[in-house]
Amino acid sequence: MKILVVMQYWEGDQKQAEEVVKLACDLLPEMSELVELMFVYRHDAQPPSTAVQVVAQQKFSKVRAWRCTRNGEGWPGGPNEMAYGVLSHVPIERHLHNAFPGIDAILLLEADMVFTRPQWDVELIEEWGKTVRAGKLISGALVAKGTNEEHINGGALFAWDATTHITALRGGPYLEAWDFHHRRTLVENAMPSGKFFLDYKKATITPEELFAERDDVAPLIYHGVKDRSAIKAVRDKYFPKPAAPVVPAYVAPPPVVVAEKPSEPVAVKQPEPEPVAEIKETIPLSVPDEIKSDAPETPAIIAEHLADSAEPVVTEKAMVNAGLINPPVDPANPANQ
Repeated sequence: MKILVVMQYWEGDQKQAEEVVKLACDLLPEMSELVELMFVYRHDAQPPSTAVQVVAQQKFSKVRAWRCTRNGEGWPGGPNEMAYGVLSHVPIERHLHNAFPGIDAILLLEADMVFTRPQWDVELIEEWGKTVRAGKLISGALVAKGTNEEHINGGALFAWDATTHITALRGGPYLEAWDFHHRRTLVENAMPSGKFFLDYKKATITPEELFAERDDVAPLIYHGVKDRSAIKAVRDKYFPKPAAPVVPAYVAPPPVVVAEKPSEPVAVKQPEPEPVAEIKETIPLSVPDEIKSDAPETPAIIAEHLADSAEPVVTEKAMVNAGLINPPVDPANPANQ
């Protein structure tokens, strides 16, 4: 059993539609063989971005994109023609070209529909199995129950060949919402499901509202929130961002103590030594009385007496300088004789 998930969009909600698809991918733990994806964009819109297609190919077993050939614009004309176009395109292509092999049901999505929990593919297959066993062709949210406006919201599961069995679904009035116009036919052929919930034109939503149970069932697909609050709530619940690290208060580092430069040793000025006075004192020479005669004073006699004297010894040169004796005679020099 396999479901073709169809994301319909126009220029004004393409960006949000792609966000819904990316969220759907993130909620699948791995590539799913239970679901394929087809982007269906209004005749005047652009194809899906390469980025979202790359993401989708990681989780959907097959990814397609188809420009709707019906020229509806505005509301409800634009959504009407895309829904009629898809529900007719799949069986025609399958009958003529063997396209969409193995597809059992078609899930019509819009940009204001979000999956609310992981492994939604498994739950959808289970829900479609219940629908088939009940002998029905449609499974979706029952709106305005018990009133004249009771109908199955168009964001629902349809048998791949629903238009073969319900030919009225091939078209309808341009200015009346298609699911409301065909309300009686849809209710007769549908199994109401609590897996789908419509909160019509809800501006924003809180997480508590989004995940709350309705009739003991928490919706698997929530339809109607116009801003991104539903997408954000699902992401915050299942893919919380890590808490920002706590940055400690700034504490100034202690001041850097700069060691003082050691003072240079103070040179102690030594007193200059007093100059030694030059000794110019003449040493008195004591000559014995016996030497004091007219006899010639020979160095030998003087030296002999000096040797016996207690007075200081004076050299011959010193006595010559003192004028006490004559210089010695040099025999080799006649001029000194």
